[in-house]
Amino acid sequence: MTGREVSVLLVDDHQENLLALESILEGTGLTIVRAQSGRDALRHCLVHDFAVILLDVQMPDMDGFETAALVRQRERSRHTPIIFLTAYSNSEDMIFQGYSVGAVDYMFKPFVPEVLKAKVAVFVDLFEKTEELRELREAEVRLERERAQEAVRESETRFRTIFEDAPIGTALIGPDYRILETNKALQKMLGYTEAELHSLTFMDVTHPEDASKDVELAKRMFRGEIPGYELEKRYVKRNGDILWVHLTGTLIRGQDGAPIHALGMVEDITERKRAEQQIHRQVQRLAALRSIDMAITGSLDLRVTLNVLLDQVISQLAVDAASVLLLDRHSQRLGYAAGRGFRNSETQRDRLRLGEGLAGQVAVQRKIINLPDLSKADASYALDSLPTGEGFASYCAAPLVAKGQVKGVLEVFNRRALETDQEWLDFLEALAGQAAIAIDSAALFDDLQHSNLELGLAYDTTLEGWARAMDLRDKETEGHSQRVAEQAVRLGRVVGMSEAELVHVRRGALLHDIGKLAIPDGILLKPGPLTDDEWEIMRKHPGYAYEMLAPIAFLRQALDIPYCHHEKWDGTGYPRGIKGEQIPMPARIFAVVDVWEALSSDRPYRAAWPEDKMREYIAERAGTQFDPEAVNVAFSTISPEGRTTTAKV
Repeated sequence: MTGREVSVLLVDDHQENLLALESILEGTGLTIVRAQSGRDALRHCLVHDFAVILLDVQMPDMDGFETAALVRQRERSRHTPIIFLTAYSNSEDMIFQGYSVGAVDYMFKPFVPEVLKAKVAVFVDLFEKTEELRELREAEVRLERERAQEAVRESETRFRTIFEDAPIGTALIGPDYRILETNKALQKMLGYTEAELHSLTFMDVTHPEDASKDVELAKRMFRGEIPGYELEKRYVKRNGDILWVHLTGTLIRGQDGAPIHALGMVEDITERKRAEQQIHRQVQRLAALRSIDMAITGSLDLRVTLNVLLDQVISQLAVDAASVLLLDRHSQRLGYAAGRGFRNSETQRDRLRLGEGLAGQVAVQRKIINLPDLSKADASYALDSLPTGEGFASYCAAPLVAKGQVKGVLEVFNRRALETDQEWLDFLEALAGQAAIAIDSAALFDDLQHSNLELGLAYDTTLEGWARAMDLRDKETEGHSQRVAEQAVRLGRVVGMSEAELVHVRRGALLHDIGKLAIPDGILLKPGPLTDDEWEIMRKHPGYAYEMLAPIAFLRQALDIPYCHHEKWDGTGYPRGIKGEQIPMPARIFAVVDVWEALSSDRPYRAAWPEDKMREYIAERAGTQFDPEAVNVAFSTISPEGRTTTAKV
């Protein structure tokens, strides 16, 4: 700074923002002029020469773009550098609009004080240099040339000092993109010496994926289409490491207005980018675990769940292939269950005993084995157990443990040496935990299904035993319950009953006469006709069936036939005298089947009826004793089969 007054104009409609800016620039020796509107700024430009104007974009009476355009129309401020202030860092259209009205730079809120001060210092220094040069020209007639040259050298020294000591990386770039000047901060960032950088272009140190965009913006700037630009990009350091930076490029023009240099200011944002990438990676991994959770809870097929798991393993761990080996509890061997990414058939791998091969060691030791480079693996590892013909260069496996028991092994493979860290291994362990939960859940479900199947078979076997017991009590009806059950199920399927409903039809048919267990033998087995009183007792057997079966939950839906098969279509049946469609469908069907089967069987007192006589008998009672529709279905569905047993009506 010179001893003369140098002014900076701060324009923002919020007083607190002006005070914050003034606080940042405090101690710089600058004279701060504040304006809270575009109109105030224009009035100040009429009477002051400013080194730089910091101008807010959004203001109520006149926005920053309109204000900048009017400032450029003032003779005193036609060439004054304008830096726009804004909170919106992602609007390229807004940036280009600012440059079109004469802005030289943008600053995005919240400001980094050192960056703001450095940028202001550069433009202040340029302002001072311009003023000093003008004074030198005016003093040529009264001052000696040597004193003028000394003043210029001193000014250049001060500029060099500011340039060198700036806290952010700074470089001067020529129109041919060669690096002309660099400061110590940039040299330290990139790991090059000053001489090495001067032999390069900025494209030589730019990451190849970012070079095209940077070059295009630089071309536009040197053509004068834009005064500068900002972008986030990557540099490649001398040692090959990647450096993320925020670059601000500003065009510097000569006295004739022609572009001569570009001033590039570089802020290291590598740590911020790494943090963003880590957060993004963690979000992706949480989403992967969520997908696996949904597969576990939404599918009963273990193969589907394992395929979802392996897709996430390959995607999130960035490996070429993965497989799951399951432990057979009986043989204590690990067998292939699912795989992804293999060139050959993975199912051809031999089953491994516990402790055999790498996977067997993982299962026994219950800890991860990580071999990131198989070519450097210790000879003690059984590498011959790995898949052949795949070209794998790295291997890692984790045990699948659920509720303290080993369920299998999760293996991952890569065809190049794999770089792993603790975060990578922790996520592999988390995926292995999810796989173990899926396997355990599937095993529990299979066990439950097996138990339910055994229980269902036990129920049906018990019911068949009850039916045989009833038939054995009355020798003349032996086999009757089994036969009517089969025919009732066949007829129920024809009328559209579901398989679940047919289960209850069969059970009800088997137990249709269960209530007769409460009928005295003297009545049930009486060889002659029953008296009226005895018939009164006999007609109670459906009610006895209801009392016996209703308390049993799994038989409650089978009650229709035992309770209602003696009800008649016209309401003259028993025990309740209901009629028509009040009678449950299974009971209406069974009533026809029961009579059909009795008439088609030989009796001690008569032979089985021929089919035409049975049809005539049942048809006469359609609409009185039987549901007419049930009769029609029976006639078109069942036919009498030869009976060798005897039965009693």
